[in-house]
Formats: sequence, structure tokens, C-alpha cells
Amino acid sequence: VVDLLLAMCRAALLSSRKSIIFEPYPSVVDPSDPKTLAFNPKRKSYDRLQSALDSVLLIRKMAQGPYSEIKKQMDRIDPLAHPLLQWIIASNRSHIVKLPLSRVREQSAQLKFMHTPHQFLLISSPPAKEARFQAARKLYGSTFAFHGSHIENWHSILRNGLVTASYTKLQEHPGRARFLQSRNLNCIALCEVITSKDLRKHGNIWVNPISDYVCTRFLFVYENGQVGDVNINTQDAKIHREIIQIMKYTEQRIPTLNEHCAVCDERHVFQNHPMLKPTVCTRELCVFSFYTLGVMSEATEEVATGAEVVDLLLAMCRAALLSSRKSIIFEPYPSVVDPSDPKTLAFNPKRKSYDRLQSALDSVLLIRKMAQGPYSEIKKQMDRIDPLAHPLLQWIIASNRSHIVKLPLSRQLKFMHTPHQFLLISSPPAKEARFQAARKLYGSTFAFHGSHIENWHSILRNGLVTASYTKLQLHGAAYGKGIYLSPISSVSFGYSEMGNGQHQIPTKEELIKKYDRINTIEQEHPGRARFLQSRNLNCIALCEVITSKDLRKHGNIWVNPISDYVCTRFLFVYENGQVGDVNINTQDAKIHREIIQVMATKSC
Repeated sequence: VVDLLLAMCRAALLSSRKSIIFEPYPSVVDPSDPKTLAFNPKRKSYDRLQSALDSVLLIRKMAQGPYSEIKKQMDRIDPLAHPLLQWIIASNRSHIVKLPLSRVREQSAQLKFMHTPHQFLLISSPPAKEARFQAARKLYGSTFAFHGSHIENWHSILRNGLVTASYTKLQEHPGRARFLQSRNLNCIALCEVITSKDLRKHGNIWVNPISDYVCTRFLFVYENGQVGDVNINTQDAKIHREIIQIMKYTEQRIPTLNEHCAVCDERHVFQNHPMLKPTVCTRELCVFSFYTLGVMSEATEEVATGAEVVDLLLAMCRAALLSSRKSIIFEPYPSVVDPSDPKTLAFNPKRKSYDRLQSALDSVLLIRKMAQGPYSEIKKQMDRIDPLAHPLLQWIIASNRSHIVKLPLSRQLKFMHTPHQFLLISSPPAKEARFQAARKLYGSTFAFHGSHIENWHSILRNGLVTASYTKLQLHGAAYGKGIYLSPISSVSFGYSEMGNGQHQIPTKEELIKKYDRINTIEQEHPGRARFLQSRNLNCIALCEVITSKDLRKHGNIWVNPISDYVCTRFLFVYENGQVGDVNINTQDAKIHREIIQVMATKSC
């Protein structure tokens, strides 16, 4: 996929129409001066861009070995080569995945009649457009048709989608759909099209003026003069049947991508249930592939844009490692390739070494507390202190399988009296769909879930689970098996161990005053390391709960035995002895209204 993105970028840059079709133009920070843009859409330099791309292509053709070594070679030849490669990968806004040649789960994974091994699943529609398409399909039905465009146009198509080029500067040949044969590379997409009266058919040329009524499904690539069957007709019953078969496979796979390894496509063997984000399995070959492909390089953006979230993940990891129960709760254990020997695992779940892990984590924490400047400089300092520090940091970020985002002040729940509030979504699409269906039947409400800080490293990766009667159980299970919740904040604060150590319960006036003061400090020092100076952290989640008869209420303690009926929505963090209001009741009309209001706000 990366090679294909590079080839498309090169074709667009070599085009005589590059000023029109090379869109978007990169925004790439200068590594030597992070305050300036080396590639700037406002000051385009196609020659310098071509030079950097040539360096990427040169190394890509020649280099062997792990991704870190390839990056070093790029940096030596041209300091802008690797940043440009990162931009080319990151700016691709379509979901493009190579379809395997073999049969997968008794389903043929490629369309054999297309006569090319280079077949890709191509989904470029955002969820809102896909929803409109599905609604239109129910009304009018759909069929399939090809869309051909010169290789030079695909750099833009993958980032901007299929657009109506007629009567715009993008138009090359009015009203005519065609293939332009490139000497080396040609691309053709198979699209699903709504068969409404808007679809105008002129013999074998169809025109759809409504872009929402055309969705890409597959991309086929032909190289080195390779030519596909020119007699394929998507309206032929046999061809249509085969397309539908593959479509069913992809429709099953798209919502469950998180349940399978991103490298080998085998189903994860999780102890509990799948989480939101895709990841690789712990098979050594997959870990090596993941590392070598450089997929974890996206961690650089995470550190730059979500520093407070990263600090929280580090603090949770530290708490789990320092726990006397680490052999039980520090799960998963890292799979990290040794930078000095990419054929071996420095951290291996089959041969656990908590002391070495603690040493590497200490190095990460030391640099995170001290270091200032761009991420590249922080990485260099980590590499100097401990070569396993940065790979461990990448793993901590990449292994978090929940969607966790800091809430801006305008979207915070003021009654929780902490500025450290996060949106926390850990349910994969399939679970969320089951939850929404149950909510329509039974309704829902909100309740707190408290757990000690040492447990959150696992919770963010494995989800909320029924710990009752398992080795994970810490507190009693007086009310039976299930996920324990409470509408009252004080009960869940108790489960989070708030009140132990140096905590003191303040008055409501003191809480408000302290909350305002902490917010002011945070705005004055937005870049400082958070949570890492404190050894006294507490976390409490606000969950949405289905109010079916399965929900057992024992006073202020609720137990839900069905994990699908509990979804996390928010996470609140308290540090340095900070304590929340113990009298919050989610069933109070005013509190419930405020939660619903924040839930309904779209901007986050």
C-alpha cells in the first residue's frame, strides 16, 4: 500500500497538470527548525518536493532491513525524505487494504475475473456519506460500475474522494470516461452506484451527478504493461454474483477489523472481548512485520497532539508495574523488538522481565519530566539513556485500544470538580451496535465505575470485564457476578481507593475554588508533564448502562452481568490528593441533564 501511495504521488508530481491535480500539497515541518514549514501549501516548491520524493524512492528500492534503518538512510540522503514519507502515508484519507490471494474463512478474497494480484479494498466514504448511501440503497437499490482515471489523479482521489470534475479546472476530456494507459501503472476502481433516476445511462457510459450516490469499493492496479479482461460487464449475472460475494465478505470484515490481527488477519485470542482499535497479535512474525513496516511511527503524532493522554497512559503503566499484583493485572505484557537485533524480542510475553521493563519505563518517565522541544529531540534523549525506552513508549501508545481524548473546558462536567476529564470510548462498532439496539428496547441511564489506578492499564486494553470469582477480583462479590457500578460518586470513589493515603474530603466551596485554580494553572502551563509527578492518582469512569431487568440494584450498588450492556463514556482523573464531590447522584435530574447535554455536543 505504501509503495502504491508513493507511485501515485510520483505520477501526480511528474504530470504537466500538477498545479491542478497535486492536491493537497504537503504541510511538513522542517526537522532543523520545527517552527517553520519545509513544505508549505502557501509557498509551493515542486522541484524541492520532487527531490525529496526521489530520495524516498531511491531508499525504498535499495534498502533492506528494519524500518529504523531505512529511516536513518533517508535522513542521511535528505532530511526531508522521511517527513515527506510520513505525510504521504498519514494524509491518505481512504481505507485501503490489500486483499489476500488465498481463500480466507472459506470466502474467496479476490475477484479472479480482474486478472491482477494487486487488488485492494478501497473505502473512501466517511461514515456520514456511507449512511446516506445506505439509506438511498434501501430506496432505489444499487449496482456496480467501473471508474477509470489516470494514475496521476489517484493521489488526489484517495485524499479528496471521487468528485464531479465536469466544468471545473479538473476536467480533461468533457463527458468522457476513459482509461489513460500509463507505461508502468494503471488503476481502475469498482464502485457501488445507486440506481435512482438521477443515474444517466448513455450506452456504456454512465453519469451520476450526485457524488453521495457513488461509493468506491475496490481498487485494481495493473503494472508493467499488464492488461485486464476488457470484456468484463458488471451487469452480467455471474460477475454480479461474484462481486456480491466479495462485498458480503468485506461488509462482515469492516466492522470486525479490530477483532483480527492487522498483519496476519487471524482472529485475536483475547481473554475477554475485542476492543475499539485494530492491533497486531503477539505472534513474533506479526510483531516483526508491524515494527519493520513502521506502522508505529504514527506514535510521533500522538505524543505531539495528545501529550496529556500519553502522560496518563504512562502513569497507568507505572502503577500496574509497581503493583504487588502485576503478574495478574499487567496484561497485556509488551511485545517489543530489540532495536539492536530486529530478529529478537527485547520484551517478550513468553519470557517476562518486570525489572528490565521497569528500568526502560523509568527512562521514559525521566525524559518526559525533563525534556523540552520537538518530539525528535525527546526521542534522541531516550535513545541515549536506554535504547528500549522509545520502543516501549511506542508500544504503550499503540497498545491502547480505547479512544481517549482530553475534553476541552467547554465540554467538561463541572460537577466532577477536576480539569482532567476525558472522552473514553472502548466499545468496538459491533458492541456499540448491540448496545444501541438494547437501549431502544430498554432505555439507559448513567452510573460510575471506580477501579484502582493500577487496573486501568489493563482496562484500556481489554475493556471493563466481570472480575467476580476470577483471579482479577480485588474486592468482594457480595452481590454476585457482574460489572459493579453505582449512581453515587462516593461509592465508586471508594472502589478507586480514593480516601486512602493523603486524601482529605473538602467542602463543596473548596472544591469549586480548587477546580478554578487548577484550570488556571493548566492554561498557563499547557505543555508540562502531567500525572507523572504524582504518586497518588485516582480514576473513575462514567458509564452508560442499559436499564433492563438484568441490571440488579442493591441500594447504591448496581451489578450488571452482561458486559454488552455497559459502555464507558467519560474518564475523570484526580491527582495529588484532589478529591471529587462525594454527593453526586447520576439519577438527579439536573446531573442527568448536564450529562446528556455534554453527550449531545458534537465538537470535541
